[in-house]
Amino acid sequence: MGSYKFKLQKLLELKESLEEEKKNQLGLAFQRLNGENEKLKLLRHKLSIADNELNKQAESGIEIKTLKLFIQRIDYYKDLIKKQILSVKMATEYVEICRCELIKASQGKKIMEKLKDKDYVKYIYTEQKKEDRIVDELVSFKQNN
Repeated sequence: MGSYKFKLQKLLELKESLEEEKKNQLGLAFQRLNGENEKLKLLRHKLSIADNELNKQAESGIEIKTLKLFIQRIDYYKDLIKKQILSVKMATEYVEICRCELIKASQGKKIMEKLKDKDYVKYIYTEQKKEDRIVDELVSFKQNN
């Protein structure tokens, strides 16, 4: 019995490496999403601090000039938060895109693995038939002699 060699082995290896690449991309996308969420959390915390400072100052009396500065600072944080929410949304969408690409790559690899399994079963069957033929020839040769 000869050794089995899958004709499409290089394609299977390509599909496996593509799947691995997509896994890595998804991991990086999750890291990016976590980073964007952390930035958003930090900005919300800074906004809360600025809001609390404004409230404390307002209780004890505050000048108009200082009030404007606090309001500008709060508006600045609100704008940054809006932009950061968009960044989080984009990062989330990218994670979904990477996830879909990984699913497609995994399906492609599974198809190739099933083809390999079917090809191997066919190979085993043909090898068994060859062995049976050889045995039959030996038996008929011994019977004839």
